[in-house]
Amino acid sequence: MLYSKLDAKYFFVLALPTVHTNDNNEITSVSVEYMDFSGRTVNPGNFIYQTMIQLNNGGSQLEQIGVLWENPETKTNDELYNFVPARKINLSELTGVNVCYLDLLGNSYIINFRN
Repeated sequence: MLYSKLDAKYFFVLALPTVHTNDNNEITSVSVEYMDFSGRTVNPGNFIYQTMIQLNNGGSQLEQIGVLWENPETKTNDELYNFVPARKINLSELTGVNVCYLDLLGNSYIINFRN
């Protein structure tokens, strides 16, 4: 199969993050919903190999959850839906969220959402 002849719209997935907080306004997790061009929810396992979340404050990164480009035989990052930061981050510090992912064809995507 020649992938270069396939239209990207058939394989592109929009990854939409939702930031969840606790009563202290600290980020507890980031969940991701995946949609196609028509706005239908899709199973990311059919399109995506790995997902990584970056929480940003201006030009600096507050937290990175997950990694990309791991060796398939030693892959530790298999989470696609729910990402929990390792430290407490106040929501007021957050100015942007990047959802980064690799598709099954080896293409990498960075989708940036800014406050």
